Amino acid sequence: MSPGFIDVNAELDASTNPDELRRYSIEFATVRHPISTVYSRSVANRRVLEAAARYPSVGAVAIATMQDLDRLDAELSELVRAGVRGVWLEGRESWATESEAAKELVRAAARTGLPLLFPCRQWGDASAIGRLTEQYKAPVVLVGVHYFHYADTYAALRRFDHLHVETSALATYAAIETFVGAVGHERVLFGSGTPARTPLAALNAVLLSTLREEHKKAILRGNAARLFGLAEAATSLPQPRLPLEAFDVHAHVPPTPWEVPQPSNDEIYTRLARLRVFARISSSVRALLGDLEGGNADTVAVCASGRGQLGYLVVDPSEIEISRQQIRKWGGAPGIVGAKIHCVYSGKATASTAVGEMFRALADFGRPVKIHNAGADWESALTAIANENPTLPIIVAHGGPGKPSLTTAWVVTGTQNVYAELPSSLVDIREARRLAAAIPPQRLLFGTDVPLLEPAFVIGTYEDLQLEPQTLKRVYWDNAVALYGYEG
Repeated sequence: MSPGFIDVNAELDASTNPDELRRYSIEFATVRHPISTVYSRSVANRRVLEAAARYPSVGAVAIATMQDLDRLDAELSELVRAGVRGVWLEGRESWATESEAAKELVRAAARTGLPLLFPCRQWGDASAIGRLTEQYKAPVVLVGVHYFHYADTYAALRRFDHLHVETSALATYAAIETFVGAVGHERVLFGSGTPARTPLAALNAVLLSTLREEHKKAILRGNAARLFGLAEAATSLPQPRLPLEAFDVHAHVPPTPWEVPQPSNDEIYTRLARLRVFARISSSVRALLGDLEGGNADTVAVCASGRGQLGYLVVDPSEIEISRQQIRKWGGAPGIVGAKIHCVYSGKATASTAVGEMFRALADFGRPVKIHNAGADWESALTAIANENPTLPIIVAHGGPGKPSLTTAWVVTGTQNVYAELPSSLVDIREARRLAAAIPPQRLLFGTDVPLLEPAFVIGTYEDLQLEPQTLKRVYWDNAVALYGYEG
């Protein structure tokens, strides 16, 4: 068997068995222990060194924190002698503060000569990390880069050529291609974020990207081997995990305001078809942000193109009468199969009187309603709404407020008409598996959130829900066909 991939972002806890990474074609992982952020870095570093001695597939990463900075130099010197492969720098606040403590932490870590891994959590972190580390020779890997701060990360990578980025949270549309296009494939490394994230999400995003094969291999192994002093070896690319056919119940009509690629609707269609997603239901981002008339008109126009394109009319609980007018005007248009409520963008929590009134208006429309929930006690409020409108199908977007939550199972199992779909850039795969196992399989749907999210990344999440193949087939296609009456 050819050498496998190298994962530069894995975490070791009591539930982790590094040997299990082989089922994702991961041969070696640089691993840290999470205990340091709540207890003791010395205990964490000792435990990860013990794991590295026990598992040939593990390279220990030392954690450096700002506590007891006067002892850090000596600790890191000892850890280097013990064989650690890199240093994870953990700061409680944003790196953008560029505090004196952060500078002292970086100086101590850089003296090891090892690669430095920085969690990148807030806007401005990437630029600050670049400045903090610019004078040192150590390569720096930005970990957990998310679309909330992509624009800053792009700019920092272009400004500081010692910065690299790993893939665990590069979940937006064509993110891998975008970063490679900005700074070259040599500065993108495969990281999974396991065990919180499934390696299949990032792995699928690389394998199913439009990059050249040799660039994919470099991202999945060669770049990490070079940075961390591991054996260079030829690797092969496995077949990515894809559905036979999929029906996407969560897509959007561009344009979007997000600092991510802006594909046309035709480009989205082509990318989805390559991933075997043959039908999709889209809502207009323009409408979600307040322009109901213009945005819903865009959706109706897109649906007229056919090619498996269906649409949700966006309704706004802060504009109930205008929403009623939109339903009367466009509700019977070809391809319109439901409605979409976004409680964050509308500023109305699920438990608000306005959302309850909006659902009463939608009951007359009678089509499925997808809702992005928000606010305290959303689950009780949505359960009450569903039971008040028992013939109205309701879909929980993202499987919870922004990401899958086991709380959603309480809503689904406490009603007869609530469904869930799971696209998110913030999925904890352990929570998603618990949710998928807890709800009736006929009420779990497939969605991608394209073009905000990369559909290949989201498919990786679904593929690792640990569902039986026949159940997964229902989730990808059959459940949506039955719910929306799709005839192809």
